[in-house]
Amino acid sequence: MALRLREISLNLEENEDSLPRKAAEILGLAPDDIRDWRIVRRGIDARKKPRVLRVYTEIGRASCRERV
Repeated sequence: MALRLREISLNLEENEDSLPRKAAEILGLAPDDIRDWRIVRRGIDARKKPRVLRVYTEIGRASCRERV
């Protein structure tokens, strides 16, 4: 299933490698179900200082396996 996730936020200290895990958490999937992800937009949200966030939009695919 093709997906687009918008406004996935990371603190400045968090690594971009955690984005697939965070996407899986948002979707309620296992991290192994997330594949072919890529970042299509990066931004900075500095509206609430001192809590500055990096904000991403990602597209990718998720395999939808039925869980028992």
